[in-house]
Amino acid sequence: MKKIKYIFIMILIFNAISCSKKGDYSAVRERLQELKKTQNADIDTLQKNAKEFDEITSIMLTAFEGNFLLSRQLGIKFLQKEMYDLAIEYLSKALAIKPEDVDANYYLGVAYAYKGKYDKSFSFKAEDLFKKALSFQPDNSIIMYSLSILYYYQLDKKNEAIELMKKSVERAGATEYKPAAMLGKYYYNSGEYFEAINYIKEALNKTTSKELKAQFSLNLAHIYSKVNDAANSDLYKKQAKSFNPKIDIEKSMQNFE
Repeated sequence: MKKIKYIFIMILIFNAISCSKKGDYSAVRERLQELKKTQNADIDTLQKNAKEFDEITSIMLTAFEGNFLLSRQLGIKFLQKEMYDLAIEYLSKALAIKPEDVDANYYLGVAYAYKGKYDKSFSFKAEDLFKKALSFQPDNSIIMYSLSILYYYQLDKKNEAIELMKKSVERAGATEYKPAAMLGKYYYNSGEYFEAINYIKEALNKTTSKELKAQFSLNLAHIYSKVNDAANSDLYKKQAKSFNPKIDIEKSMQNFE
């Protein structure tokens, strides 16, 4: 009998999860409401119904968690494959279950940011999601980094982008080089070459990749040439070769523009 009841509960939950993309759990809710209405029944019935109520809610919680994790993981996988519409679909499902999940908010923001390159309305959605993710983790340097790039390249908020990237640099880990490198790029674009040099050097010191060390060295060589410092420019060209003997100096220096 217990086995039959358990199967009945699972069927209710399965139907609830599968019947609607929006999470229509009406069949389970109706059963729970039926159980609540028996509060004037005899003690044996109340005990039996209370146990069933606990079983349903326990299984539902497990089902919700599984549905959330699966939807979030699928969304991230689709994002990695640049299938942005599917990423948005599954990450939105995950957020419908757990609106406060940092990763789901962040990755959904990333998906919208990619679509925002072609339609600015998506950029605003990405901004809202990044801000929401930051509200849950205010010191997360990765979220700051992504929101800063969105501000700089899509929403024309360059001052806000610079200030936010500074915060990202301050909170970045020991080998987290991207915020410093991007801030150096911002300053280079605005003609503040010495500020750019300081942050590119920080990125150079943080990265453990020889290829990146070579690239950052050439970035520095290029910037030093902009300020007519031939000695340092030549020094960093030689340093780049020491990190990566096969690097094409002229081509790699032009890539920073």
